[in-house]
Amino acid sequence: MGQFFHYYTATNPYENAFRAFSLQHMSYLLLVVLYILVMVRSLKCAGPEGVHRREKLIISLFVLGEWFYYGWNILTSPNPPYMEIIPLHLCSICVYVSAVAIFLDNERLRRFMAVINTLGACIALIYPATVDAMFPVISYRVTYFFLSHGTILFLGILQIRRFEYLELRDMKFNAPLLTVFATLAFGVNLWLHTDYLFLGAPPTLGIARAVYDLVGIRLFLPTSIVILTVLATVALLLINGILYLMRQGSGRWARASAE
Repeated sequence: MGQFFHYYTATNPYENAFRAFSLQHMSYLLLVVLYILVMVRSLKCAGPEGVHRREKLIISLFVLGEWFYYGWNILTSPNPPYMEIIPLHLCSICVYVSAVAIFLDNERLRRFMAVINTLGACIALIYPATVDAMFPVISYRVTYFFLSHGTILFLGILQIRRFEYLELRDMKFNAPLLTVFATLAFGVNLWLHTDYLFLGAPPTLGIARAVYDLVGIRLFLPTSIVILTVLATVALLLINGILYLMRQGSGRWARASAE
C-alpha cells in the first residue's frame, strides 16, 4: 500500500516504472476505451434532463477526486505544494471549465469542452509525460492519471454528441480563453519557477523545450498561444470530419436497411 501511494520523481523513480508506449500503456488505454464505452452506453436511454443530472454527478465526483489528488500531493510530494496543485495544467483547466459549463449549462463553455477536453485528454493519454518512467505501473498516480483523463475525454465526447456539429466560429471564443489560461500559466511559471501548461522557463517537456530554445523566452508565450490555437482548430476540424463520416455511414446503413 505504501508503494501504491508513494510519490516518485524523475530524479528518484521507481525501479521498474511505468513506461509510455509499453504494453502496460496500451493496456491502460484499452481500459480507458472500455470505461468510456460503458459510460456512454449507460446514458443511451437517458433523456436530456437525465444526462444533465448525471453530468452534474460525474463532475462533482471528479472535482472531489481532484481535491483528493491535491491532498495526496501536499502529504507525499518532496516538492513544494504549489508545484503541482495550482489548476493551470490543461487537463486541470478542463476539469474546472467542465464544472462551470455543466452547472451553468453554458453553451459556449460546452463547445469549448467538446474541443479542448478531447484534444487535451487525447494528447495526454497518447503521451503520458507526467507519469512516464517514474511511478509503478500499479500506483495511485498512474491509475488516477488514466482515470481522470479518460473522464475528461468522456465529458468532451458527451458535448460532441450533444451538438453533433462544431462551428469554426467557436474558435472566436475558444482562442481568447486559451490565451488567458496560457498567459496566467506563463506568469505563474515565471513567478514560482513551475511548469504549468508546459510553459515554464524553460519547460520540461521535450517538444516545448525545443520551441523555447528556438524562439527564446520573449517569443515563447505568443508562439505557444499560436500553436495551441492551431492545434485546437485542427482538432475541431477533425472532430467535424469524423462526425460527417459517421453521419454518412449511418445514412448508407439506413438506406440499405430500407431496401
